[in-house]
Amino acid sequence: MQHAFRRAAGCAVVAAAAAMSGAAGAAEGAGPVDGQCIHLISKGELPGARYLAADASRRVTLSDTATPSTVWQVRKATPNIFAFSFQADPNWWLDGDRDKDLSPGRALVSLVADAPSQFTVARWTVAPDGTGGYTLESQHGGHAGAKKYLDGATAEPDHPVYLSPSTTGIYTGAHWRYEHVDCVSGQVIAG
Repeated sequence: MQHAFRRAAGCAVVAAAAAMSGAAGAAEGAGPVDGQCIHLISKGELPGARYLAADASRRVTLSDTATPSTVWQVRKATPNIFAFSFQADPNWWLDGDRDKDLSPGRALVSLVADAPSQFTVARWTVAPDGTGGYTLESQHGGHAGAKKYLDGATAEPDHPVYLSPSTTGIYTGAHWRYEHVDCVSGQVIAG
């Protein structure tokens, strides 16, 4: 019974990831697959930068436009656990360390070196948010009350990306959509 529940839950998350696309011309139900490249785009309610990006110092931020620094390659660890490598330097992975609290409301998001076969730290659970988007929950660390949801602070200076304790209230940047892109050019792939 428990195995059947886990399989059903995993299928629900994969189905949710399939609908995550939102790219112009993307086929309905064509979700990210292992090896596919994507842009992760914050659905935050406040105006500002939207594209999840990283820079040469391995700092994770939001960008106003799609650039080579906004391309992420999907790696599937299990049916409902994903990892995202920074396509500009695929040895680096998106990581949300739930044990590195920066402030009362947020925790650090950065790039870490992690062997793709292990997915020991840079792992994310992708789940539907009920609004046609998704939440990404960090699986790295986590004490009671730890921040855990990928949150793009669209209106803040320098466009930081944090982990937030919730996906409701002021944390509107913790809702995401994606678009499928070419891994080399970064151009959106329609349908």
